Amino acid sequence: MTESEYETCKSLAEQLGKPYTAMRIGKLRAAVCLDEDLNGKYIFPSGVLKILAQIKSEINVIETASPSVVTVRVLHQQTGNPRFLFAEDLDTRKKVRVSVPQRHKDIVNHKGKLLKVNKGDQDGQSFYRYPVR
Repeated sequence: MTESEYETCKSLAEQLGKPYTAMRIGKLRAAVCLDEDLNGKYIFPSGVLKILAQIKSEINVIETASPSVVTVRVLHQQTGNPRFLFAEDLDTRKKVRVSVPQRHKDIVNHKGKLLKVNKGDQDGQSFYRYPVR
């Protein structure tokens, strides 16, 4: 086989489209591919199959996951970002950033106010969003 028959992270990202970048494919490649699936920057078809299987399993997890509704208390400390505020998760007792629409921030940003927010995972980290959907 010639090198043009192998795939690279960049070519896979171009074929898969919008949410997948070459860097994201490279991270998946490092996580799931073995040395026998790679030849320098080129990926053998067996490696491509492993990467696509991982992507498919991630999509299935995203489709089945539903955000949980938790209660948070708004903290006094302010963020510089108009789309976030700091709050305390009453379940875990940790300070978290809550995503708030900019037009709602002035209304809900009062110290001690209790808010119901969605808690989900985004790229392996907890993500809080107001209002509840």
